[in-house]
Amino acid sequence: MIEDDRVFSQCGPNKRESHTTYDSPLPAVPEPGCFLQGPYCFCGVFVGTNDESRPEAKRWMQNTGPRFEGYLPNLAPAIISVETQSGHTVVRGTQKCQTFWILRITFRILLFAGFLKFRCLQFAVHAMKKCTIERLNLDVAPIVVGTGAFGNLYQAHPYHVKMEVLKQWLQHLPKPFVIDTAGKYGAGLSLQVIGSALRDLNVSPDDVIVSNKLAWKRVPLTAPEPTFEPGAWVGIEHDAVQQISYQGILDCWNQGNEILGEGFDSKMGSVHDPDEYLAAAASEEDRQKRFEDILGAYKALGELKAKGEVLGIGVGSKDWKTIREICQHVDLDWVMFANSFTIHCHPRELLDFFQQLNQKNVWMINSAVFHGGFLLGGGFYDYVEMNPANPDDAEKFEWREKLNAICQRFSIKPISACTQFAFSPPEITSFAMATTSPARVASNVSMIQEQIPSEFWQALKSEGMIDAGYPYV
Repeated sequence: MIEDDRVFSQCGPNKRESHTTYDSPLPAVPEPGCFLQGPYCFCGVFVGTNDESRPEAKRWMQNTGPRFEGYLPNLAPAIISVETQSGHTVVRGTQKCQTFWILRITFRILLFAGFLKFRCLQFAVHAMKKCTIERLNLDVAPIVVGTGAFGNLYQAHPYHVKMEVLKQWLQHLPKPFVIDTAGKYGAGLSLQVIGSALRDLNVSPDDVIVSNKLAWKRVPLTAPEPTFEPGAWVGIEHDAVQQISYQGILDCWNQGNEILGEGFDSKMGSVHDPDEYLAAAASEEDRQKRFEDILGAYKALGELKAKGEVLGIGVGSKDWKTIREICQHVDLDWVMFANSFTIHCHPRELLDFFQQLNQKNVWMINSAVFHGGFLLGGGFYDYVEMNPANPDDAEKFEWREKLNAICQRFSIKPISACTQFAFSPPEITSFAMATTSPARVASNVSMIQEQIPSEFWQALKSEGMIDAGYPYV
């Protein structure tokens, strides 16, 4: 609040005159229509020959007050003092200026809105139902936080942005929640960022569960760019080599915890992309050897679990049939499907496999349900660039255009449709999400709780967009 000790007389419409002496009498009560302009505090000046005028002046000040042009009504000024000077009654008061009041009221509105948003956020967090991993006797948030971008996947983001993304997840998800990462993500950069951000945010180790996908070990960078997945990882300072074997997985495990740093260890482990490792086989004999490497890696993980160093072991793969093959040899606690079950691709055989895993109480996570961003307008389908001139690729573009048209008809965002469908099987209890924007975390969380009308799904079935016999939408 600003105070001005100058005395202003109000002598007529829109007239302000500063006085330190009183050479002429002034009206005891301001003329009708008098205004005091500008963003000033004021002192009202009233004429009187004795103190009898003071109550009238004070009453006028409190109940009516001078009016600012465009001023908010019914905001009486505050009285500082009433005194007599040279036969005049001088009422000194303060009046918040128009700008001040507007800012003050705006601030209060924003403060209330922020409080309301905070309470709604608290309600949403508490209302979000946790999923139970029965094999691990553990309740976690249904959203698994992906962190490929923390390793500078396709684009380098500053550390403070990555930390803010993690902070937003902490605010929007019930605890504990799982953070999915890998030594392959930026040759360990993702692990490094996660550990640093958790410490900088003073996060309790009980609030998060770090799940590390193992297969790649950080090594010094000796070339202009990393030798693994050239062009995918931007601005990283290390290289990585693949090590899938009994000892290789133990080395990756120990290095991952070292990179995470003090206070945090990986509590879940898996073999990273075993489907790609098998697909690189030069022959059937080579494939069999590689599969034995994978089984050796799971033997190491099993020993870590037996010693209590990990809570559970699992697998993540883009080829769900590789997961099925591994499950025939390894007792897994959880599996993560990538690019496998989506609104565009949802084979009945995979649904049957869901039921088999569910009978064993295996925790199932769906991920990469936009086919590398293609369903949302990107140019890559499962990380392969699409060409509209290619007949096979053209079918995918046509399918996407139909989806967008039906979504527009029902005022539904394609991203919401893709997310809701991917989360529809009752066996899928968790969903992996990732973002590079802190501002998108809240909307990403809300997507899995949206309600989409059955008419929308029926329209997709009628157009042949999804299987007409699909039972869960």
